[in-house]
Amino acid sequence: ESIGVYIDMSESGVRLVHNQPLNSDTEGARFIRDLIEWNSKRGKTKQQERQKGGIKIKLYSPTREPLTLLAGPAMFGPDVSAHARTFAAVVAEPFLACAPLQNARANMYTSRVVIVGRGGCMFIEKVRNAQRAGAHAVIVVDNQQMVPPKEPFYMSGDGVDDVGIPAAFLYQGAGELLRDIVRENAVDAVVAQISGL
Repeated sequence: ESIGVYIDMSESGVRLVHNQPLNSDTEGARFIRDLIEWNSKRGKTKQQERQKGGIKIKLYSPTREPLTLLAGPAMFGPDVSAHARTFAAVVAEPFLACAPLQNARANMYTSRVVIVGRGGCMFIEKVRNAQRAGAHAVIVVDNQQMVPPKEPFYMSGDGVDDVGIPAAFLYQGAGELLRDIVRENAVDAVVAQISGL
């Protein structure tokens, strides 16, 4: 507790919770960043074998030309590189998806790709909440402006792989563009096809 990191024990398992922004220079934030990096390196080789080169998201909407975005994979859940999956896209409420998703209308997330924001909790927790709401895939949008590196970003889990839906990571620029396209169109008008490169 002295460094701002708490242990949360629930039915889904044990997880570490921090109350500081990950980009802060506190001891707790450094600890969580180091833990995420260690976990990422631990499973990265296996995931790279599954999804070399990352994920491709093709967007189709009535208001724009088809668009292709490059995304990073998750080190949990199913491998999306074997075959393409296509879903209508919807933005999560709450956007960070660290709590159960709220249905603004009946079956809002069922059989859709849910767009969520990075921050507040682990990637896998966001995907679990979307899965519980009926989602068939998740796209996580980064919360920091940066130039995307050449290598894809691999989302780490927490060691418990109980996720049955694919997840992809978009850097902020591409993710905000996706979010804008979904918001400017009618419900279910934007379709995202997720596949390996």
